Amino acid sequence: MEVIRQGESRPDATVFMPTWNNGRFLRPALQSILDQRGVVVEAVVFDDCSSDGTWEQVKRTVRRHRGPHRIVIHRHERNDVMQHWRLLASACTAEWIVEAHGDDLSEPCRVARVLEVASRGGADCIGSNALRIDDRGRAIGRRVEGVGSTSFDLARWLRDGWFAGFTGSTLAYSRRVLEMFPPTARERLQVGIDHIL
Repeated sequence: MEVIRQGESRPDATVFMPTWNNGRFLRPALQSILDQRGVVVEAVVFDDCSSDGTWEQVKRTVRRHRGPHRIVIHRHERNDVMQHWRLLASACTAEWIVEAHGDDLSEPCRVARVLEVASRGGADCIGSNALRIDDRGRAIGRRVEGVGSTSFDLARWLRDGWFAGFTGSTLAYSRRVLEMFPPTARERLQVGIDHIL
């Protein structure tokens, strides 16, 4: 792992951005993390052995950044999404981890809003809604329509099943989740990391 920038103060949250062949979307996605307002973030970007220039764009974008944020980048030598999860705990220093994938844009207040909700206490995982866009960047609607704030515990989740608003790229979770669910062997998890969360 390479620390590109130490940052000006202890980060309020870690924003974890896994990337894989996101070259077309990477620069604006990463810039939307570096443009977060009202908080100091630790941007942790792990590239999953991209072959389309994504890694080069990651390096260019973070080296140009002059803001207050801490930036850590790492490139895996082979495609292995579970490697991200195994390395995340050692890469992040903040109490809350906010996911943002390499083809997603985050609103400038996203991290501040997540931390405001987290400050109320009682949550280890927070899901955000998402605005879907087309290939030209035009808004085409929310990922989940008609859903306001809701909360539930593990018992409700097990009873009612997966909530449509909980998608990896819209999740935030406390560091405690990393401690409760240690690294999982790739061969034991065929579906994906979202199901751990």
